Amino acid sequence: MPLQISFNDGTKRIDYAYDAAGIKCGEKVKDGDEEKQRTYIAGYEFVDGKLSSSSFEEGRIYYLDADEFEIAFYLQDHLGNNRIIFKENPAQITEPLVLQENHYYPFGMTMGSEMNYYDNQDPEDWHKYNSKELVEDCGLDFYDYGARWYDAAIGRFTSVDPLASDYAFQSPYAYATNNPVLLRDILGMGVEWEWRINSETGEKEKIGNDGGETTQYIYWNDDKEYSDILHGSDIFVGPVAKDWYHDGDIEFAVSTVDLWADIPFEYQGAYTKFDLADRYNQMKKGDPHDIAGQEAAGLARREMIWGIEDYGRYLENKYGSRSALVMAHDVGLLSYMMPSGVLVKGMTASQAAAKFPRNARFSTGFSPVFPPANPLPVNSWNRFLHMNKGKYAGKNWIQQAVRDYRALQN
Repeated sequence: MPLQISFNDGTKRIDYAYDAAGIKCGEKVKDGDEEKQRTYIAGYEFVDGKLSSSSFEEGRIYYLDADEFEIAFYLQDHLGNNRIIFKENPAQITEPLVLQENHYYPFGMTMGSEMNYYDNQDPEDWHKYNSKELVEDCGLDFYDYGARWYDAAIGRFTSVDPLASDYAFQSPYAYATNNPVLLRDILGMGVEWEWRINSETGEKEKIGNDGGETTQYIYWNDDKEYSDILHGSDIFVGPVAKDWYHDGDIEFAVSTVDLWADIPFEYQGAYTKFDLADRYNQMKKGDPHDIAGQEAAGLARREMIWGIEDYGRYLENKYGSRSALVMAHDVGLLSYMMPSGVLVKGMTASQAAAKFPRNARFSTGFSPVFPPANPLPVNSWNRFLHMNKGKYAGKNWIQQAVRDYRALQN
């Protein structure tokens, strides 16, 4: 990238500053008697020391003054070209105000003149082709790609590709390996890769031109258009289960990280693509649910417990319910919550006196690990469960207990 651009007439000059990583952090423009200075800090742009704008994924925020800002949104095509730039219409929220409309030839020249609809209050947006900044200072009309500048008028970069040794088959000034309809040159050094993957066999084939460090386009089977865009420098393909309940019924999935590297052989193809991502993230956190131990025990995925949703399914499968009462029973807390005796409807006073002497002390029996601040109230449902402890078991025990309890109440 240039440090200084000077012009023959001696009245124009642009000076640039870069950080240690080679990222542009400032520029000073002198055009005749006019001078302007821009500073770029972590996505924020300052003009002559005043905050001007900041970027986000769907557009830019413009700071008009200390207390006022405006948000402009982008509508982009598959190459990231900003085709429509619009903002909210305060008068009619369902009809946004279009600020700019652009249409491009394949290598980035605009079709005719751009259509601007800015009023005097709207700051103009110079991020256009591939969402790159169009540098028009001193009449340059170049796009800033980071590693190099690009001239859309000739479809070439203005300097040699830093990765030219990887592209000996083409000119070091070429843009997107001369295939701008499908490919982009994100940083001015290397384009995206395109891959075709067979979802039944896992075979992958690179079908785009060589290159690519940031984005991968995925074509499945015989699709004519890509269906997935992955951000990363490489792809990995591996088997995944189509669902939990059809063992051995697998297909193949793709990822920019190797989700299959540490999975035991017998579990290859046993997890869905969502489970693979969950497992990968949990392993990065230190395997908090002991997934490796559950795999060593030979459990099927539907029998494993990786989180609260799995535990809920486990309770439903075992008891037919995932209520808090069922969970308390499953972890053995119900017995701690029950008093030493219970009263049910229909018990006579003499029976109650015999069952509960006046000087009897009722112990709630709570685990010392969870000492309650106050004893829980002893309600009739808890008393009923305690009197019938051991009577109910099986998948639907709770439903049977409720029926008997209601029968006594009636």
